[in-house]
This record gives sequence, C-alpha cells and structure tokens, in this order.
Amino acid sequence: MIKRSLSVLLTAAMVLSANPLFAAAAVAAPVKAKQNTGAISGTAVVEGKPLAATNVRLRNVDTGQIAATTATNAQGEFKFNTLPPGNYVVETVGPDRVTLLGTSPRIALVSGAMVATGVTVSTSAAAAAAAGLT
Repeated sequence: MIKRSLSVLLTAAMVLSANPLFAAAAVAAPVKAKQNTGAISGTAVVEGKPLAATNVRLRNVDTGQIAATTATNAQGEFKFNTLPPGNYVVETVGPDRVTLLGTSPRIALVSGAMVATGVTVSTSAAAAAAAGLT
C-alpha cells in the first residue's frame, strides 16, 4: 500500500515537473475566473433626488435577458456583482416589477474594464408618481 502511494506521488511529481505550463495553468485557473467578473453600481434618481426602496434590474442587452435584480437602499444606491463581460443597462421598475420607469445608458463590461461606478438611472417625476413611488 505504501509502495503504491509513493509510486502515484512520484508519477504526479514527474508529470508536473516535466510540464511546468500544465502546473501553472492548474494553479492560475481560479485567479483568471475572478478577473473575468465585474460590477456595476450607481444611484436611481427622480429629478436628481435619490429614489429609495425601488426595484432595479440589470438587463444584458446582447441577449435581452434580465441578468440580476435588486432594490435600492435608503440613498437610492444599487450594486450588481460577479457579472460576466457583456453590455448592460440598469432599469428602474415599479412595485409590480414589470412597469419600466427609467433606463441607464448602455454599460460595457470588457476585459480590463470590468467595473462601472457612478451609473445614474433617472426616472421622470410623472412615472414615479404614477407608480406610487413619490
């Protein structure tokens, strides 16, 4: 049993020492995954004032699908984390989570620029009032 364990360990050591790129790739893979995720954060506003406790969703404009949802805090702030590269818009929606109230400009998350902060999503006063938010 001990001979077999030593044999397996010796074989693994020889394979890894003979192919250092394989060993480096095995170690580097988790780090690369972390580098390929991004974040988008900002504030939802109505006439420049924070829109608190409002539903916010993130749409991938390449696919048209909703990528994530959240709600703003008391200061109207939102944040989406662990996002893959892509093109997104942030949308404010009414309490029914269907009625679109406002949309941000397109946000591109690409390799080397995976964080977008200070995104503002403006909602008109009329839309906010109709949705019962003001």
